[in-house]
Amino acid sequence: MLFRVVQMRRRGVAVPREQLRSAEPLKIDVLIEASFHEELGRYSRVARCFTSNPGQEPLPRLFDAEINSMAPLGMVISGTEIVDGVAYAQSWWCRVE
Repeated sequence: MLFRVVQMRRRGVAVPREQLRSAEPLKIDVLIEASFHEELGRYSRVARCFTSNPGQEPLPRLFDAEINSMAPLGMVISGTEIVDGVAYAQSWWCRVE
């Protein structure tokens, strides 16, 4: 489903609300699925995004993804992203396109 997505953390640290409101969102398709992942060596529910460029994901995948809140025009998905081999808490603010 197509959303306007803003990352709510930078390397695990929460972004201030005023910066979130003014951030330029990415317009991407979001998919959540459970599958086996080599990075973790186990099954995980993973949120990932798609663009028109196959093989390129504009955001790191969110492992152990959960929908924390949902409203008629959006939701927040939280999980753990892996950046340069380090795991960080991350949330995506997803608003309906």
